[in-house]
Amino acid sequence: MTTAEAAKHLKVSPLTLKKWRHEKRGPNYAQRSKGRQVRYRREDLDAWISGPTRAVPKVTEAPAPKRRGGVNENLNPHAWIQDLWHTADDPGPGGLECTECRKAKGARLWQKKAHGQGSRWQVIWYDLTGKREKKNCKTKPEADKTVREINAKLAAGLAVNFRALRTTVAEYAPVWFAAQTCSASTAENYERHLRLYIVPRLGNRMISQLDRDEVSTFLAQLPVSDTYANTIFATLAGLLYSAAYKGLTTVNPALRIKRRGNGRVLIIPWPPEMLHAVLRALEDRHPRWLTVALVGSMAGLRPGETFGLAHEDVDHRHGLLHVRRQVQWRDGIGNTFCLPKGGKTRSVRMSPELGQALAEHGRSWPARTVRLPWHDGTRHLDPKKMPTHEVPLVFTGIQGGATSASWFRQWVWHRALDDAGVVDHTRKDGLHMLRHYFVREMLDAGAPIEAVSQQLAHSSPAFTIERYGHLRPHDPADRLGKAAAAMGSGVLAFRA
Repeated sequence: MTTAEAAKHLKVSPLTLKKWRHEKRGPNYAQRSKGRQVRYRREDLDAWISGPTRAVPKVTEAPAPKRRGGVNENLNPHAWIQDLWHTADDPGPGGLECTECRKAKGARLWQKKAHGQGSRWQVIWYDLTGKREKKNCKTKPEADKTVREINAKLAAGLAVNFRALRTTVAEYAPVWFAAQTCSASTAENYERHLRLYIVPRLGNRMISQLDRDEVSTFLAQLPVSDTYANTIFATLAGLLYSAAYKGLTTVNPALRIKRRGNGRVLIIPWPPEMLHAVLRALEDRHPRWLTVALVGSMAGLRPGETFGLAHEDVDHRHGLLHVRRQVQWRDGIGNTFCLPKGGKTRSVRMSPELGQALAEHGRSWPARTVRLPWHDGTRHLDPKKMPTHEVPLVFTGIQGGATSASWFRQWVWHRALDDAGVVDHTRKDGLHMLRHYFVREMLDAGAPIEAVSQQLAHSSPAFTIERYGHLRPHDPADRLGKAAAAMGSGVLAFRA
């Protein structure tokens, strides 16, 4: 019977039976001749099963003796080396013994058909999923080193795939991007970073060949601000971390690389004169949109939250603005309703002056009902299956539709900055500057940092302190001195 039939009769794998044959143990088999396979007789198999030689240890538990030209399992129980040019078994008549290649003293090797072609040594192993893998090596020391590396990785539970080490950044980027479980806005940022910066500069490089110097040069040469460059680098670092985990590279070259800049960038709000100039420019050219800037600078709402305000969200009786939704532009869908940032709704205080401005805006431009798809923030959402939401919006366009922050920024805000004389305005002069101005006014008025953080819907007061702590008014030195003196006298009162 054949090797496969014999293995099935013995209830072992064909590979195990072949290893036993190479190691000169196991049941007897017929000597094979050139061009014929090894054959087993059922009588020999039954005799071996019932005989004392049945208790043969498993190959993975007992290292096999060193063989030249055959299987070598001395180095690793999971991987072995095979000689592709020679065989230690005498092929019989017609076999050609090799006298050219280097071999151990007294060893006899017979040439295979592939003798002299390609690499001589081949490392074979099974990965963690049971898949058979192989890697060719030109020299024996190189094959021995490869076996040791595979042994260490398999013992640590890591994947070993040398073909994956040739994967480029451009090939792995779409795989990594498709596996990200994040919101739709975060996915849009990832896609933009990959398409505009990472793939054009590093796409043709193999991930396994990237080093720290190359990644540091990539970060230093990004033609963007330090803050945005560090954001792009965070995307690259996440991609490389995933690649290292999957065995596409041995180390993550993005680890412990210093970010650009001198640390945290201080936020400097506009002085009141500049804000007043922009508000006057809006009132002169775009009076319809003046109240949008007032809501941002007097209540601290984000632009999308301002455009998502409905008529019933303005509570004049209690002096509150209920932030329940925002308007965002989604590629392939258009304007959509969604929850505010972080999925958190809130109610913020509204000053009487802001309430009067909103009431006047409502009389000049009444709220109009708008129906938009409701986006829950998930990726790959079919626009046809999205539910719709209908509310009377406070701020609508001339044709009665919803307005997004991107449209307002391009067609209204930038023109107002030009009219106000803001020369060479940058991203720092965007709509978020209204929110910064609101924070400074609140802190100057003595508002607690906890109340400011709640008004802004920050994740924690610590985040608010980190961003705006330098805007808090500082006590003069004489006040600190008086406080220290009062504390000292209070502590020493026990002697009285």
